[in-house]
Amino acid sequence: MTPNLRRPFGILGLLIAILAYALFVVWLFEPVARLHPLLQAPVWLVLGIAWVVPVRPLLVWIETGLWKTERAKTERAKIERGKTGQGKTERGKA
Repeated sequence: MTPNLRRPFGILGLLIAILAYALFVVWLFEPVARLHPLLQAPVWLVLGIAWVVPVRPLLVWIETGLWKTERAKTERAKIERGKTGQGKTERGKA
């Protein structure tokens, strides 16, 4: 395996993204803290999990070098074949 800079840059990007998200959550602390505790719980639960969604493509890129997973690429290829009419075969012919 040849060394490349994808992992160090990816980890740096991940740290920056998490820091930005943490600052956003700290900014939300005051308004959320005014809510009733039963309303606060779901907000903090969602905010505690939501950081994964925007960071996922970065994690995929760190591991694979691609911004999308193979599944997403396959789905996109199916859509493109459907638009261009390629890949369609007549029934009964092999």
